Amino acid sequence: MARTHPSDRALVRHWADGLARPVLDAGCGPGQWTDFLASGGTPAHGLDLVPDFVARARQQYPSLRFDLGCSEALPDATGSLGGVLAWYSLIHHEPDAIGLPLTEFARVIQPGGGLLIGYFEGATVEKFDHAVTAAYRWPADGSPDSWPRRASRWSRRTPAPRRATVPTGRSSLAVRPDWPICNQSPSLR
Repeated sequence: MARTHPSDRALVRHWADGLARPVLDAGCGPGQWTDFLASGGTPAHGLDLVPDFVARARQQYPSLRFDLGCSEALPDATGSLGGVLAWYSLIHHEPDAIGLPLTEFARVIQPGGGLLIGYFEGATVEKFDHAVTAAYRWPADGSPDSWPRRASRWSRRTPAPRRATVPTGRSSLAVRPDWPICNQSPSLR
């Protein structure tokens, strides 16, 4: 977490404060955000598709729960979570398939819960090379392909978010009924 920008940590902490039930860190990687949430008093567990990441997270944070799985078929019960953190974990989803994890998030988040999505912003949906596999930039301008429109389309429990743009090309979409605004994240990943 030392390499993350303080504003990223502040945004995630602010979003998680006050969520009534546990938070799922979807696409948790090696578990640092799951631990960050839990260390701050938010019950949290992680889920990742990569067995090596889950094994590393379990070894590094043995008191926390980490499951092997994907965002398209979450193991959590309907309405059982206070929120879902998808911090740069949806960037690898094909545009035609992004509705699958968003629908699952809407299913597991309790009414009044929250969703926080970190993503790379671009003028249009644009594929680019990323460390492991291809990733996508998404517009945040309110166009039909923008994250705010897509998130509100699949979430029946939360109001449509507003957006913020940052000069570095990174954005964070925060959805919470009592704080329904996108916040910006100027850090570099």
